[in-house]
Formats: sequence, structure tokens, C-alpha cells
Amino acid sequence: MEKILDMIFIKNIEINRDIFRNLYYSSDKSSFAGFDIDLLCENKKYDKYEILKSMIHEIGEYHKEYKAFIKLSDILYFIRILKDNDDKVYDILMYKVNNDDEYNKYERIFLYQINNLPKSLIDLNKCILSINEHVNIIKNEGLFSKYLGYEDWDYKNKCQNMIDFSCEDNILNDFNKKDFVKDYIFKKNGGEYIKLRISIKYLDEYYYIDDIEII
Repeated sequence: MEKILDMIFIKNIEINRDIFRNLYYSSDKSSFAGFDIDLLCENKKYDKYEILKSMIHEIGEYHKEYKAFIKLSDILYFIRILKDNDDKVYDILMYKVNNDDEYNKYERIFLYQINNLPKSLIDLNKCILSINEHVNIIKNEGLFSKYLGYEDWDYKNKCQNMIDFSCEDNILNDFNKKDFVKDYIFKKNGGEYIKLRISIKYLDEYYYIDDIEII
């Protein structure tokens, strides 16, 4: 992934168009879908960068997700890069990190170590939930957030991956270490509402969403 970072940030490194699919790119400054070489080069002005913390893992169908905190001179960025099964980059997301609170937020939301989960859940291609004072999505958030009109990264940012944050019902009390099915009303990204019937399974001290039905 460092070759990608070099292309994005280092001023004398040429961008190789062949390593990208039709790209979705979003930053604090701009965004595009397709391929806009000028916008992709908007931060290409540095001689070096420092990777403060990073992680990479497969997210299904041999796609890979790379996430890192990158220090550029006196600026700190959080960056997320997605690659497909052909090792092509198709999604780049960058947030400027302005203070310690934002750093802690992005670290908690995006750099959760899913490898600490039981193997039964690591291998399960379902939306995985953990419960503390909130109902938190910790793996495969896109399987849920798509019903509310969010990209997975956008739901992480706006709702901090907490299902109860976007639910109109009191959902937290329904999680009692057992399977259940229940209907809930959620507020979608555009402000409208949607009613979903959600089937929840309990496994190895965690929960996962087994099925979602629009009703």
C-alpha cells in the first residue's frame, strides 16, 4: 500500500493510472467518482510522510481494506484505501485529523482490531455487533448501512457505527444474550424513515445480523 501513498502524497512520484479501477475518491477538499487526475493530486506536494498506525485485512471476496494515520509535515490524515480481487484500487477516503478527540474517534471506529474476535466470527460474512452502552457494528458494516442509504465509511463517520444512533426505537434492551427477530424504524441518510425486520443471532459473546427484511 505504500506505493499508493507515494503516488498520492509524494511530489516526484508519478501516478500509475493502471493500478486504479473507476475510482471513488473523497477528502476534506473534494470528491469524485470515475478518475480525476487533478483532484487525486491535490495533496501531492510532500517529500516524505510517516505512517503512525495502520492495519490491513480482507473484507470479503478477496478485497482488501487498508487504514492508516499518515503524518505529512505538520498535518495528520486518516486514510482508507480499498483494493479489489485484482489488486486494483477503487476507493480512497481521507479525513484531516484536527485534534486528539478526532484521532481517538477515527481510531475507535476504523481501526478496531477484528482479529481479536473469535474465529467463528472472523470467518462469518455477516454484520457483527458488540454491545456496551451502544449497539456497535464492528465488522461488515456495509451489509447493514446500505439499507439506510449510507456508504459504510459514511455510516462510520456520521453514526459512529452505532445502530441505536439511527434507530427510532429503544433497541439496546433487546440484546439479552439470545437470538431474536424484531421490527425497527430507522432514519435514513436523506431524513426519511424505513422499517426493517432484523434477525439477530447470538454467538460467542457477540451478536450478528443474520437477515434483514424491508417491511
